[in-house]
Amino acid sequence: MPEMTWMSKQDAVTSIDMCAYQLQELGKLLDAQSHSINTAPLITFILIHLNDVLQKASKLGRRITFKDDVGRHKDVTELIRVARNACCHISSPEHLIDGNKFTFNLIAGICPDAIVIDGRSFGCEYNDDAAIYYGATRVYLKRHIVRAINEVTMVFDPDGQFARRGAPPR
Repeated sequence: MPEMTWMSKQDAVTSIDMCAYQLQELGKLLDAQSHSINTAPLITFILIHLNDVLQKASKLGRRITFKDDVGRHKDVTELIRVARNACCHISSPEHLIDGNKFTFNLIAGICPDAIVIDGRSFGCEYNDDAAIYYGATRVYLKRHIVRAINEVTMVFDPDGQFARRGAPPR
């Protein structure tokens, strides 16, 4: 298994810390049922840092591999990478559904048929979660992002040695 440099580990722990903090801020917006101008940048920031730390874990042979609700993707690590690429690259084909742009659609609470395009439903299957769409790629806030942060934290900070501004909700 490859060795991790001190700096790379610190980058990973800092990314985890930043994700946890931004999740708290995002939670405040979602609790207030406010879809503010800050929602998309917060999610983008989280996806950038989470993707980075998931890729580091994968390179160490400790890939986060849960497959719940990941659709056509291999596992959550791939799902987060695809969503991160879509939100960071405006012209990415990952935004497209049948040639039409479908990007950053956030659906909170159970509503499996919130949007229907040519007979295909896009929505949220869970009352306690929020689905974020980039094209056909759906990322759940709790079931994917929060769970991935919790699992990758165990790779880089299993003993809780590094203080975080706030742990993500479990």
